[in-house]
Amino acid sequence: MIRTLTSVLLTIGLAFSTFGCYEEPTPGTVIVTVLDSQGFKVSEAEVRFIQTGNGAGIVDVTKYSNAAGEVSYTHTDPISDLPLEVVLNVSGKKADLVGQTVVRIIPGETTREILQLYN
Repeated sequence: MIRTLTSVLLTIGLAFSTFGCYEEPTPGTVIVTVLDSQGFKVSEAEVRFIQTGNGAGIVDVTKYSNAAGEVSYTHTDPISDLPLEVVLNVSGKKADLVGQTVVRIIPGETTREILQLYN
């Protein structure tokens, strides 16, 4: 009797753990705030997200910061269209101001980074 009850409970637990809690991962997003050397937010700055390498998995996306000095990028793998973790080089420029940083995008998370631009 106890063995049967234990087997039933283990089977139910296995069923819930296998089928009940799984969710498809969602893409990760990074929000980059562009600042000048004095700490003021920079609008309309060109921000480039880059991952160099060989093959079709290369990332090279250019966006522009909004009025609040922010630009966001949500990553899915260009080949499989799956939300994968990625580390990207980020460069920015506006007029004679330039800067760069590195960001890490993790599926299901939104991270914030600062991109400082200097003369």
